[in-house]
Amino acid sequence: MSVTKYKKFSAAPVTSHGKVLNHVQPGTAVLEFGCATGYMSKALKEDLGCTVTAVEYMAAAAELAREHCKRVIVGDAEQINYPGELGEERFDAVLFADVLEHLRAPERVLQLIRPFIAPGGAVIASIPNIAHGDVRLALLAGEFRYREIGLLDDTHVRLFTKETIQEMFESAGYLVTSWDRSRLDVGHSELGFTKRPLPAGVVQWVAAQPEATTYQFIVRAVPTEASHEVHELRKQLAIRDQETWWLRQMQSAAWELARVCPPGSKIILADENQFGGALIYDRVVLPFLERDGVYWGSPPDDATALSEFERLRGGGAEFMVYAWPAFWFMDHYPALTQHLRTRFRVVVDNERLVVFDVRSN
Repeated sequence: MSVTKYKKFSAAPVTSHGKVLNHVQPGTAVLEFGCATGYMSKALKEDLGCTVTAVEYMAAAAELAREHCKRVIVGDAEQINYPGELGEERFDAVLFADVLEHLRAPERVLQLIRPFIAPGGAVIASIPNIAHGDVRLALLAGEFRYREIGLLDDTHVRLFTKETIQEMFESAGYLVTSWDRSRLDVGHSELGFTKRPLPAGVVQWVAAQPEATTYQFIVRAVPTEASHEVHELRKQLAIRDQETWWLRQMQSAAWELARVCPPGSKIILADENQFGGALIYDRVVLPFLERDGVYWGSPPDDATALSEFERLRGGGAEFMVYAWPAFWFMDHYPALTQHLRTRFRVVVDNERLVVFDVRSN
């Protein structure tokens, strides 16, 4: 599937079109998906001397592209019978220039065309980055509007980040061997800056994040039988990283609680039953909610949350602790939160814990 509103080839080497062509060897056989009216096919043929077979969804656009192609296959890339159409043909480069994001199941198409890649050949793709800073800032301001072109093109079916691009190729049987980027500074895309106010420093923080200025990724990926093993290894490493982060969070939280809550003190712990005694040593832990010392689930409403807190405090509880898995409690039960913040002192407030000293008003 292609989008024929993109009709002009930009030859500048810093653009995504130019960067895609940088990965194509002169005089090679190319399979180009989404050729539209043939603007890139023309550059492949005339500038690089390539032989181009193209796939195009729109018949009218395909007719214009035939002038520059050896052959144009008209059809939906997700429905084409590739063995029947391509037979014994093999290609040195398979191009998806601004195409994969328009497919419902791009992984499946990548799998289907693997057998038609010649030894040493590769897939070359340009893919918009949904994590560009302008999109992030718009979302922070509560905005998500599709546009006629660009990052939020209204014909995009799939949205990608660097990580999900890598996952897509690995799950389809490829390894990404080259990453390139076309960049636009934050505020300079078609989205521009949001007109809604954001807290001071947010724009600068977003602009400093990895890939915040990446407008499109240009990747080269090669088929390999090892891709699934690499994919599984990457998943295991991600799980291990998450477990390490979780352990460090717990260790830091335990140390902070030990610092502010004396041994033997009674602590109400809102943590969605994630830690319990593993987080707090030599202190009495009262789950929130609890019945007979056993976790009883989240409060059904704000009034219950407030009354249960007062019941536990009346029974000798000295600290109210919110651990990070239950931070949502503070928004979901606003009466309890207001009660705590107006009557009691906050002794810890960070990304891991919010702790109230409820020993006195």
